[in-house]
Amino acid sequence: MLALSDTRANSFLFINSELTTLLIHHYGVCSKPLPHTILVTGYNDKSNSRITHYVHLTLQINNCQFIHMPFCIALLRNHDMIIG
Repeated sequence: MLALSDTRANSFLFINSELTTLLIHHYGVCSKPLPHTILVTGYNDKSNSRITHYVHLTLQINNCQFIHMPFCIALLRNHDMIIG
């Protein structure tokens, strides 16, 4: 799994839409719609996609568990998740 950390993004947790599809298929995870669409702005200040859904997951780092954390589902080209 490839994770990118400390990106100074304006949200906390992002997960790749392709990985989310696998989690939904294998573990029965359910995605939920966001109350408002989030426009994604790239490094060149151009809006190129939208985030419309999120999923709650448990994140384990070393021996610490973060239970029921909301991950914004986005098209991440080179990473499986972004931890902000």
